[in-house]
Amino acid sequence: MPLLKIIAIINVFFVFALSSVSYANHFPYMNDAETGQVAGISGTSSASISGQKFPRVILAETKTLDGTAEQFTKYHVISSQGGAIKKAAQIQAATPALQYFRHVSPRAYQASNTDYCTTGMGMAFESTGATTQGGPQSRGCSIYAGHWLYKAGAKLTTSISTTTKTLKLSNVNGFQTGQYVVIYNAPAGSFKNAEHAKIVSKNTSTKTLTLAARGYKSVPKSHPAGAIVAQHVLGQGGGSLNWSYNLSSQSPKDASSKTLGQALADWIKANHNKMKNGSAPTPNIRVDGILFDADFYFELGKGSDSNNDLISDNGISPSGVNWWGAGLDSFYAAVRARLPGKIIVSGNSNARGFSSLNGTQMEAFPASNRTNPVPKYDSINSAISRYAFHMHHNQYKPLHTHVLNKTPTKLYPEHSNPKPTSNAAFRFGLGITLLEDGYFGHENSKAHPDPWYDEFAVDVNPSSPTFAHAITSNPNNESKIRNNRNWLGSPLGPRHRVYDHPTFSANQSALSNGSFDSNLNGWSGNSVSVTRDTAIKLDGNASLKAAKLSSYKDKLSGATIKGPSMSLNKGLPYTVAFSAKSSSIREITAGVGSNSERFIVGTKWRRYVMSFDAKKNENGAIKFGVGRENTQMWIDSVYFFDGNANVFRRDFDNGIVVVNATPDIKTVALGESFKRIKGNQDSINNGATLSNVTIKPWDAAILVRPEGSNGGGGGSGTNENCGTPNYGLSTDAKLFVWKACNGSGRWFVRATAGGTANGRTYSGNIQTSSAYSNPTGIDLEAMDTFVTANSQINFELTMWSGFQDGFNFTLPEGSTACITSTIGGNILVGANRTNKGAYACLQ
Repeated sequence: MPLLKIIAIINVFFVFALSSVSYANHFPYMNDAETGQVAGISGTSSASISGQKFPRVILAETKTLDGTAEQFTKYHVISSQGGAIKKAAQIQAATPALQYFRHVSPRAYQASNTDYCTTGMGMAFESTGATTQGGPQSRGCSIYAGHWLYKAGAKLTTSISTTTKTLKLSNVNGFQTGQYVVIYNAPAGSFKNAEHAKIVSKNTSTKTLTLAARGYKSVPKSHPAGAIVAQHVLGQGGGSLNWSYNLSSQSPKDASSKTLGQALADWIKANHNKMKNGSAPTPNIRVDGILFDADFYFELGKGSDSNNDLISDNGISPSGVNWWGAGLDSFYAAVRARLPGKIIVSGNSNARGFSSLNGTQMEAFPASNRTNPVPKYDSINSAISRYAFHMHHNQYKPLHTHVLNKTPTKLYPEHSNPKPTSNAAFRFGLGITLLEDGYFGHENSKAHPDPWYDEFAVDVNPSSPTFAHAITSNPNNESKIRNNRNWLGSPLGPRHRVYDHPTFSANQSALSNGSFDSNLNGWSGNSVSVTRDTAIKLDGNASLKAAKLSSYKDKLSGATIKGPSMSLNKGLPYTVAFSAKSSSIREITAGVGSNSERFIVGTKWRRYVMSFDAKKNENGAIKFGVGRENTQMWIDSVYFFDGNANVFRRDFDNGIVVVNATPDIKTVALGESFKRIKGNQDSINNGATLSNVTIKPWDAAILVRPEGSNGGGGGSGTNENCGTPNYGLSTDAKLFVWKACNGSGRWFVRATAGGTANGRTYSGNIQTSSAYSNPTGIDLEAMDTFVTANSQINFELTMWSGFQDGFNFTLPEGSTACITSTIGGNILVGANRTNKGAYACLQ
């Protein structure tokens, strides 16, 4: 080994030894960051978001906009129901770049019982008619009885008149006092002469239901024996009038030959820009997108009967076809066709619609909680993985996924008991959001209509007397925040895990046969056939293939791929890494023993990492649940380690984020000095300078880069060598060099792999005309060389896939840096990526 290489390894090891974890990642099986994106259908008629830098802040599911219009201009996006659209128009008039999304609930009727024609969250419901949204008013307020979702019904055993209140049925199982039913003439699914009524009592011995007044929002009818009685399925939250729509592919058609999804899409087109009770468009509002709510890809399992055959199906056919999911996909496509150019976002992490949507809302991310300042983050791997999947697999651009955090904090305690003592839960949510390109918002409420934090806007001008200070909100003039809200700038690459390399080296895996290169010893299938596949694999010679289910199982756990058993000790940390793909997008469970989480698997190979603390002492098998969705599955490169790898880092122009998604305190070596934000909302924002950061469990550090801009953007300086170039880590295999445009004399060198699976190496040296200072390696590992001496830097950088290596140094202004590239290719300089060949002297 060359002497320079040995010296470099010693130097790098010393930096790592400062901390419990290192700051680089090049084990391919631990690289679960998504770097590729679908080609997508680009273009939108709305205001562009593609140029927005970070952090991106959204006010989502807005319950109120109490306050001045000016104070809400500091957000990038606001979404609301129809009741707040007039105020949103005032905000958008003050700042035209602000985007407004109309919030719509397609899952269920959620309006007021007394204000029948309210259009706040979704369609109005005044009466029961032959068509949905026909009726006396111009916008229509009726809903066809067949467009509601019902539980499996029963049949009348005797006829009833228009005044009969006691119904005799073939059975009363599943009917509940206080809930509403539909009554209509046979055959099942016809909805002839349909009416609605409320159950006030039930007698199981006589098989009778007693009703309140007949004909709720409908006309009482006479019905013969054999007529159908079925109870309404309820939506997400709300009371007995929170009736769910039948969004499935089995939705009956109304008299206009429209399914519920088609009728609702028509309603959205006609009403998305109208106020809560208005029939005319709201003046001056530009609706840039639609945000849906509670549109889960699978029906919520309430005993529903989506095809109205009087048999519970929960939205899935007997052979495993997801009728509910297929109906949602058709609904999204219908909305897309009616609102071309709009940004359309689903409402939760369990939604899909990848072929029609721009993204999703990760509601209650990263954990569902409104009352506990320290929620259970027992599905954190699933949450992070799902967020990444939604950021990289939707077909429409711009990609728009956002996070809605609902955890109480010191600043916004809401209903928490005990009261939080810090804003850690907020930083954790924002930190994870910054690991991808999404938007972040903290829940808005009447008590806290403007949830704005220190970390959202920071002064990063190094010559400013308030450098690294948070910008305080001024409700009467938010211009300073608007000028500093994108303070992190652009990301310098994807996020990566930070972990101790010896712990996670392949030879430390306790799993002896996770590659399937020779056989399937130790692996078996339960209710699914598994074989070794040498044609489709990610690494090595083969993968494990699971065939479609021989007989359909309606639960993920109904069919499993089972591997060897691992020894687990309660409370100790472990990590399982694996790769998977499927013949179509689906969900699986993965885990070890009693420790399991859900993950989305796509049609291309994707790596997964799941770190956890064991729930109990056990010898637990590695297991994948592959029931419910009937697809072919492939598994490859399975590893099992002692230790937790859930520490993450991502670098930006003007700062970094480091996230500790573990239950333990972690100290991370940063590789160079950074500053904490100087703010007023939490004691951690103290403005301190640090080169190692200690992060408490379930918290994040969002730090400022001391030299300010990482080179400046767009070649804003007069020197052609200055300005950060645009480059893709998965598309560009290049050696980039640039200097800061702000006169700081800071230089930057980055080498990228361009998605190369076999790795790429760059080597060379830099001679400077003056002594340089503060040489700092970026994402360097033991195999990299970064040797500094006098006025020379020698480097050899090796990286894989979508990663980069590099270093920074500072020269006095007017000094020259002569760069020689001996291996790897030509040197691209400055924001314009000027090709200087293999040798260049730059100033």
